[in-house]
Amino acid sequence: MLIVSHAASRLTLHCRTIRDIKKSLQKLPNGLDETYGRSLLKVPPSDIPLILKTLTWLAFSPVPITLHELWEALAIEKGNAVIDDESRLRSPQDILVIGKSLITVSTDGHVMLSHLSVRDYLVSAEIVEVPETAKFSLRPGSSHQELAQDCLTYLLLSPFSDGPSSTQKEYLSRLKQFPLLKYATKYWFYHARNADYSEETQELAMRLFSKSGRQNFMSWVQVFNADASFKWDVYPRHATSLYYASSIGLDEVVETLLQSATPEMINAPGSRFGGTALHAAAIREHITIIKRLILAGAEPGKQDFNGVSPLHSAASQGSLDVVKVLLSNGAPIDVKDGMDGTTPLDWARLSGHEDVANLLLKVLEECSPSRPSSLGSPSSTQGSRSTQFSHKIEEPQVGVWQPGVGFFPDYYEKRSGLESSLVLSISIGEETSQVDGEFLQSLEKTEKPNPVW
Repeated sequence: MLIVSHAASRLTLHCRTIRDIKKSLQKLPNGLDETYGRSLLKVPPSDIPLILKTLTWLAFSPVPITLHELWEALAIEKGNAVIDDESRLRSPQDILVIGKSLITVSTDGHVMLSHLSVRDYLVSAEIVEVPETAKFSLRPGSSHQELAQDCLTYLLLSPFSDGPSSTQKEYLSRLKQFPLLKYATKYWFYHARNADYSEETQELAMRLFSKSGRQNFMSWVQVFNADASFKWDVYPRHATSLYYASSIGLDEVVETLLQSATPEMINAPGSRFGGTALHAAAIREHITIIKRLILAGAEPGKQDFNGVSPLHSAASQGSLDVVKVLLSNGAPIDVKDGMDGTTPLDWARLSGHEDVANLLLKVLEECSPSRPSSLGSPSSTQGSRSTQFSHKIEEPQVGVWQPGVGFFPDYYEKRSGLESSLVLSISIGEETSQVDGEFLQSLEKTEKPNPVW
């Protein structure tokens, strides 16, 4: 391996005889764990907090980060509303000096651990067994907690309290001035959902979603919606905290927001397409949040600006569990969208989700046996019909939103609950969660969307 080879080269650099080389080689560490342990033990005590924070970022970031992003991240101080230039490293290159053999930089400027086995060692039981290296041990839950808090602290910086950028030039200038802004925007909730529960994290999230933090919230919404720089102005001015908390799956935040929410607030449009919090939770398949919203007064039949209902959204994703929950709470089953009059059954079929289509068809036939069941056939009644679905619902463990197998050609013109920055599912080792992705083109029914970042 490269690290061991490098260590051997250094040890034998000044050897003049074969005997000296053999003696030096006997001093090589016994395996990778000992190699990494020796590297960590060489870190000066004054640099230990810095190397720990660096390793935490590199070990638990779901995507590669640039040297300048990491440089910015290391300057974040909890409780400070500004980045103090006097507290940051004098140069991004100092990170490489501190990290030495444990860190490397790719040709495109991304910083990463020198090998995947470095992360394995940092989270292993072996690192704890040696008293001298135990302080470098990283736990996933607490590490994600730290990164979530760093990202939220960054989004709450005072410069963002001025609200969204008013021009593209100003927007691009903001991104340049704050190099961690895109990462913090896209991934803070990934870290929050994988973190140990913390009152401090909850408090920071509630500050972002509070009425007093509205300008910071809207600054975040602007970046969240802009998956390309020319889309800097597509964010919804009417965005609601409840919509976005429901979309990204923050159960505790949703629960807190609902405590003071009126029915009007719960059913208010929050997305660019006018989707409500229930639309967002339905398309992301957040079962627990869906039930909380409905219990608090969310209307299962509420349509967005394009006439799309939560049941349309759920049917397009192929989630039987979400469809069953919505039906059991009175969601209209034959409601038509406002564009070409298609129903949730049509959306399920167009998306290739035959199991959902069969369920909807069965319920429709139970409600009205004489109703035509072919795709695209007109409804035999005016308006929409709701039904109390009586099947027993087995609530799944709240998991990760997975994009549906197929999207029909005009899906993105009809969607509600999705923003222009599409949240996708990724897996890091055994961890799976949601991250932001570039806008996907319409896919054929046989294609499966791949995560893009």
